Amino acid sequence: MTAVLSATVLAVVALATSTSAASSGATAGPQGLQRLAGAAIPFTPPPGAVFNRPSGTPEAKHRIINRIDSAIASTRRGSTIRIATWAIDIPKTTDRLVAAHRRGVNVRMVLNHKADSAQLRRLQRDLGTDIDARSYAVVCRNGCRGSQLAAMHAKFYLFSQAGRASKVVMVSSANLTQGGIFKGWNDLFTVVNNHRLYVGFRDVFTQMRTSQPAKTPYKIVTTPAGRFQARFYPRPGDGTRKTDPVYQDLTRVRCNGVRAGTGINGHTVVRVSMFYWTGLRGEVLARKLLALDNAGCIVKVIYGAPSPRVSAILRHRGKNDGIDVRDSRYDFNREGTVDERVHTKYMLVSGIFGTNRSASFVWTGSANWTKPSLRRADEVTLRIRSKGTHSHYLTNFRDAYRNGSRPTPYSN
Repeated sequence: MTAVLSATVLAVVALATSTSAASSGATAGPQGLQRLAGAAIPFTPPPGAVFNRPSGTPEAKHRIINRIDSAIASTRRGSTIRIATWAIDIPKTTDRLVAAHRRGVNVRMVLNHKADSAQLRRLQRDLGTDIDARSYAVVCRNGCRGSQLAAMHAKFYLFSQAGRASKVVMVSSANLTQGGIFKGWNDLFTVVNNHRLYVGFRDVFTQMRTSQPAKTPYKIVTTPAGRFQARFYPRPGDGTRKTDPVYQDLTRVRCNGVRAGTGINGHTVVRVSMFYWTGLRGEVLARKLLALDNAGCIVKVIYGAPSPRVSAILRHRGKNDGIDVRDSRYDFNREGTVDERVHTKYMLVSGIFGTNRSASFVWTGSANWTKPSLRRADEVTLRIRSKGTHSHYLTNFRDAYRNGSRPTPYSN
């Protein structure tokens, strides 16, 4: 048993070290690929959340990509990897995908056609672009399942088998890019051995690969007892609040009378870490958060790319001293571009949600709070009902609050 554990630790450490040390370096080369294409490493993806820290240690920066790379390297011949992501530009991850294909793993990828890169072209050379073949790397021309005026923006990673786990679903805010490592705070949440959730993601991926609009693109998959709920966008609608799932979630939040064990001093707490937050939809959601704060909820926000109007709404002092708003944008070299900010898209609720007076929920995924993310783009949001998961995300929120953002001035 000790020997097996030691081998596992050594394999994962070796993989993590090579990825962290040279994520932007050259490819492995023929001999390196031959070595990688050998036996799968003894790694099993653990369930739950993992977060990177773009301003942290090399290990902290690479936590998410190392987890994905290790899962890829743990797949055995005959298993299937399915990846939907905006872009890929990391040679080491490409090496592992090509090696898995050569090992006999079915490697299937859907990406956005606007995010061209040397690594995408390499994957298309090695895996091909025939969706009827066992492996392929294809791009969606604008939307995959929805509007042809939108973009493929989903970020999920599926493994029929990885180590001792089967039916692995990973949902993330991170693409397979250098920016996801060094410039953005990101998250990755893993679910293992869950048949209903895995099949739901697999079926959506199968639709996405054809790059043809689906008759009913908005799809909800809920697991027994409602612990997990995946929402696949776009969500066609008339533009009203009734057809915005996020707004409807916020209408189920009540602020006062929380039972012990959740919330703060009897008040529900809503925390949002959101990258892109713009337009009329963004303004409506911002006003709803302000209304919750006025009603007695404790609302805390970290944003990465808000419109000026959304920022002004959030910073309005309101009835109870206003929302606690933090700006995560940093321009370290003062050249006029953002070097670091939150790229996460999650919301946490601790308190009253619906009829549950001691609820702990997390919503996370790829969807920004914009109209295109709701109505046109390929996106996914995973809702998790779990006090433990909420606690893990709360730790990340506090880290980004204290170490990756700064307060914004209020407006009256």
